[in-house]
Amino acid sequence: MPDAPRAPAVPRPAEPRRPPSARAPLPAPLPTPAPAPLPAPRPAPLPRPAPAPRPAPPPVPAPPFKPPLSPRPLAPCPTPDEPPGPNPPVVTPPGPNPPAATPPTDSGAHAEPPPFPTDKPGIDENGSAPGREPDHDGGTYPAACVPFPSCPGET
Repeated sequence: MPDAPRAPAVPRPAEPRRPPSARAPLPAPLPTPAPAPLPAPRPAPLPRPAPAPRPAPPPVPAPPFKPPLSPRPLAPCPTPDEPPGPNPPVVTPPGPNPPAATPPTDSGAHAEPPPFPTDKPGIDENGSAPGREPDHDGGTYPAACVPFPSCPGET
């Protein structure tokens, strides 16, 4: 069945507010239970006994007595009229200083390092031995390890 048209809502008249005196009285408050009796106070804790004194550390033995060293008697300074002691002072004769050694002069010509020795048997001018192929890093690896061509027609 199709929805029937509804009638327009009729507003209800608002209820008049009651004055506070006309409102229903509030229910009586619930009775409060009597407070439980407080527990008996705890007795004061007994004082702790004083900790036992720690035993004294063992005494450190005193080092053996050594009498203080008496200072050595100083030798008197020689007077000008006395001969010097066993080591006479070294006296250098006055005069010109000896000529200092002159360093060798550098002509600026430096020898070139020798070329790679190719006179060794079995070493070519690239430093490769026979039967070895150069690799990409400048070294060599045995000819038997030369990889196969990846494409047909490569040699």
